[in-house]
Amino acid sequence: ASALVSLVSNSWQRLTFEQRYELRTFALDVLASRSETDVAPLPPYVVDSLISLLCRITKLAWCEDYRHHSTVDDATRFLTGNPLQRHIALRIFSQLIDDMQRHFPATSNDRLTWILFRDIALHDIFKRTLALLRSAQSAVCAAAPSPGFSGASSALD
Repeated sequence: ASALVSLVSNSWQRLTFEQRYELRTFALDVLASRSETDVAPLPPYVVDSLISLLCRITKLAWCEDYRHHSTVDDATRFLTGNPLQRHIALRIFSQLIDDMQRHFPATSNDRLTWILFRDIALHDIFKRTLALLRSAQSAVCAAAPSPGFSGASSALD
């Protein structure tokens, strides 16, 4: 997958819109299918490379093809799965935000990509991540109520 990241980065203009979208879908499908509980999980370096590929394609195509905006929704589907899938979703969100902010040297297209990403997706990522944290907090509080932990509940509200 790391070779695909290099290929995408170096040959972006030679890839058609469909090839770009198919590579993105491939990365998502592999992450989804290999994070099921009844399947042997991927090694961490493969997961990292697939997430990097997904996020790089999403960043480069953000202003060119609106279908790539659904990456946030696709990652959100992982949040309803098992713990490994939730972890993958958070890593996708983190990598996507990191990639979108990284623009050295900054071009007008990089700035436009970041602004559009910020306006379209960043708030949704924040809300979905916060909802996951709240549900995890509720699960912890229900499993082992502690007088010292109840104050943390009001801090998130």
